Amino acid sequence: MNNEIIIAKNLTKKYGTLLAVKNISFKIRKGDFFGFLGPNGAGKTTTVKMLTGLTSISAGKVKIFNKDIIKDAKFIKKRIGVVEDISNLFPDLTVYDNLLFMAKAFGVNYHTIREEIMNYLEMFNLSNKIKFKFLSLSRGQKRIVSIVSSLIHSPEILFLDEPTLGLDINVRNKVHQLLLQLNKQKNITIFLTSHYFEEVEKLCNRISVINKGSLIFDGNINKLKTLFPGDKVVSIELTKPINEAKVSKYFAHFKIKKNKLSITGDDVTVILRKIDKFVKDNKLKIKEINTEGNKLEDLFLRLLKQDER
Repeated sequence: MNNEIIIAKNLTKKYGTLLAVKNISFKIRKGDFFGFLGPNGAGKTTTVKMLTGLTSISAGKVKIFNKDIIKDAKFIKKRIGVVEDISNLFPDLTVYDNLLFMAKAFGVNYHTIREEIMNYLEMFNLSNKIKFKFLSLSRGQKRIVSIVSSLIHSPEILFLDEPTLGLDINVRNKVHQLLLQLNKQKNITIFLTSHYFEEVEKLCNRISVINKGSLIFDGNINKLKTLFPGDKVVSIELTKPINEAKVSKYFAHFKIKKNKLSITGDDVTVILRKIDKFVKDNKLKIKEINTEGNKLEDLFLRLLKQDER
């Protein structure tokens, strides 16, 4: 018996003459932590809205729990949680009243889940904000409360549209901890969109990449690496900032950030030999050097560049 919990087939969305999502298809298994990547305007949020019944579908089909998102929307929505890019909570209600409203909307007795909800809030040091109006919270606090509110009815699938955007690194790590706990311990299937590549590498066992409305990759990160099999990255930190014009005389593929230089190539030995010459010719000193495989961000950018050809 297959365990595909989300199936999108030939999914398409038009806004007038604009084709925002173009005939995309993918399947997500129960228990997957699925990352959906793409540049701004690629169609990520539109896809999430179609999958969750928050916008109409121009063509194609979505099945969740083997039910049609249009015909069986009520059944599906009771079993999924959604954290949109813009919160749907009421600004003039307190955190408590928002959570109580969400519980009633899903037919849940709030008092039976109060302890679990308070534990989630305590995890982010927000239990003392329970009587504060939602509008008075910081942007990061609003994101956390939105995530917690999506868990009120114990969903089997959680859709998260850039949930950690704007959060500081400590809070973001706590969100990661919570999401991994939900995925591993409660077997909640998670559909995540994010611009934080290290976040996706840390959390997701599968990814898809969308560009200009079309799906250009579907699989795991190791599969993505096989598309660029020879790539190795050598990173060096120098004692002073680097001149890009000088670097370009030695290396074809590189990135500079102040005094840090990352060089991509298919032979580490050749790269190291060129680095040695570059450093000596320009009378530079190396503080640190590291060799590694390509990171997801580099693979993503190369995939987009390949798609543009």
